[in-house]
Parts: sequence; structure tokens; C-alpha cells
Amino acid sequence: MAEVAITFSVLPEESDYDMKAMENSVRKVLDGKCRISNLEEKEIAFGLKKLNLEVVVKDDEGEQDRIEELLRSVDGVGQVDAEDMSLV
Repeated sequence: MAEVAITFSVLPEESDYDMKAMENSVRKVLDGKCRISNLEEKEIAFGLKKLNLEVVVKDDEGEQDRIEELLRSVDGVGQVDAEDMSLV
């Protein structure tokens, strides 16, 4: 079965949120549910940071929504946006 790589932008609820703690929580909640191919902290502007996350999942209907729901369940996550999707 084909796989897709999905890139997400994960923003915190508060601009001063501990991004390392959020990164660890994201890794924990996604463990065993998908493959994380990239996870890095990026500065947006004026001290606001986000996590850029790329995961690889099976090309099944609803996989993107399932991952988004998991990400939204992480403590401190304020917004999750899927930015890109491509076949692997």
C-alpha cells in the first residue's frame, strides 16, 4: 500500500509555552501511530515559535484527520494546520 508524507504546522496556545515539552508530548502521542520523518522548532516572528512536523502514514482515507486529532489532544497545542501532503 502507498504511503503519504504529511507536513503539519503545530502552534502553541501561549507564545511562552515550553516548546521542548510540546515536542516530547507530540512524539509520545504519535508513537506507534505513524512514522515521524521530521520534527523541528521554527521561529515565526516576535518570539512566537511553532513545530514543523512531517509524518508518514498509509494512504488510507481519514489518516490525516486522525493525526490532526491526536495532535490537537496534546497539552499546550493551540492550532494544527496541514501544510503539505505528497506520496512517498
